[in-house]
Amino acid sequence: MPKDTFFNLNEDKRKRIIDNALEEFAKYDYKTASVSRIVEKAGISKGSMYQYFENKKDLYLYLLDLVSEEKLNHISKSIDPEEKDFFEMYKQLNLIGTQFDLSHIKYSRLLYNAIHETNNDELGDIPSQIMKKSDDFVKNFIYQAQLDGQIRKDVDLELLAFLVSRITIEMADYISHKFDFSYSKIVLEGTGSLPIDEEDIKKVLDDLIKFYKTGLKA
Repeated sequence: MPKDTFFNLNEDKRKRIIDNALEEFAKYDYKTASVSRIVEKAGISKGSMYQYFENKKDLYLYLLDLVSEEKLNHISKSIDPEEKDFFEMYKQLNLIGTQFDLSHIKYSRLLYNAIHETNNDELGDIPSQIMKKSDDFVKNFIYQAQLDGQIRKDVDLELLAFLVSRITIEMADYISHKFDFSYSKIVLEGTGSLPIDEEDIKKVLDDLIKFYKTGLKA
């Protein structure tokens, strides 16, 4: 976590450091990302950066916590607390989450890169920890839906949570594939312009819900 010296900085300087660090880790995987590029764009020295964070990993973990917390808080505040139907709630969760990702490209790319980090001894099992959080989050909803009789109980809860969680995580990639755009290109160019609107997302989610309800069998 950041040192006290980081929190003692004025808000503008903290934001400048965070924004440039987010952009760097959104563009590149952990190994390729450069603290030198971050400090150059933020207008500070590398020595100053290490007065605020122990090392590159410390900065990276702070960003992951920051982004994850902001996204979950946004979803929690936006979802209808009165909704009891599992499939409608799942659609809401995905719509709100996808909208957040599309309007916070740097955030979504940072999380995507973190989940797909492989063979990195320095980061250890961070990708699996992120996935596990997603599995547990989804599992609670599925378990309640099983108790309410909305979802069949003869399929293992762990398997259902795993499958639904993984599909949810990869939905943003499917959307970019379906509508033929690149998140990485948007981050690199800094345009923030997306060839997709809410109705496009809803149609994809409606098809996904239909699949969940009917399965693969013809």
